[in-house]
Amino acid sequence: MRSACGRELGGSTEEDRDRAFVEQNVLAQMRTLPDVPEVAAAMASRGLKIHGVVYDLRTNEAVKLEVQQ
Repeated sequence: MRSACGRELGGSTEEDRDRAFVEQNVLAQMRTLPDVPEVAAAMASRGLKIHGVVYDLRTNEAVKLEVQQ
């Protein structure tokens, strides 16, 4: 994961790099979940939607992530 997302993980502090890594990991999982047959079936049959959220410790807020198409 780190090698695949090296550019995005170039934050200036360890905290920034960790945050970027977590976000990239969540986004990667959001991209691959539709390939799971049960998830694909639920998306097709009942409109299941995939959401990605990361908790920001600095602001104490949940940040919604969006997969870029």
